[in-house]
Amino acid sequence: MRMGVVARLDMPMAIKLARNVIEFLIENGVEVSIDTSLADKVPEFKDLARDLKEMDVDIILTIGGDGTILRTQSFIEGKKIPLLGVNMGTVGFLTEIDPKNVFQELKEVLQGNYIIEERTQLDVYHHGKLPSALNEVVMMTREPAKMLHIQILVDDEVVEELRADGIIVATPSGSTAYSMSAGGPIVDPRVEAFIIVPICPFKLSARPLVVS
Repeated sequence: MRMGVVARLDMPMAIKLARNVIEFLIENGVEVSIDTSLADKVPEFKDLARDLKEMDVDIILTIGGDGTILRTQSFIEGKKIPLLGVNMGTVGFLTEIDPKNVFQELKEVLQGNYIIEERTQLDVYHHGKLPSALNEVVMMTREPAKMLHIQILVDDEVVEELRADGIIVATPSGSTAYSMSAGGPIVDPRVEAFIIVPICPFKLSARPLVVS
């Protein structure tokens, strides 16, 4: 098996765990690649350094929090490489593994005892294609105290028109993030849908929308 390793660089415990994980994987015959920025923190493994965009691996292990997964996903956009997250953060909606169980869980992965769960992403366009979003896209006015006039279309049909401070379009994975804080519903990641949430709308009837 080929496995990439990424870690949150400003968290000493994540770096320490990454070092132990790399040693464990090598001892178990795994072909390991590590993010170039991580290699600066674990120089003894600098020969394993690879640019994230160039990694050719079966799985990438991220050690950090949801932000580490989101950052990694943005770099490997277009590649169907599964991400496995170790939760070193405070929330960890996207990270599956508790640090205390990481080596036992990795043994299961190396034995092929895992499933791959697909997540919906958003394709974003503004004067051309922007990076895809795993969590959400937010559109807001540049000036405080100014509202946007927003027209929402689904399948080329206008479903809502309002004024608001902004709008959030979230995936089910992102429904537990900014969208939830703005009053949006939590949606199971297996549901193929998007959540559209106005931010402070100036309209009594305005409500979040779940569309598929």
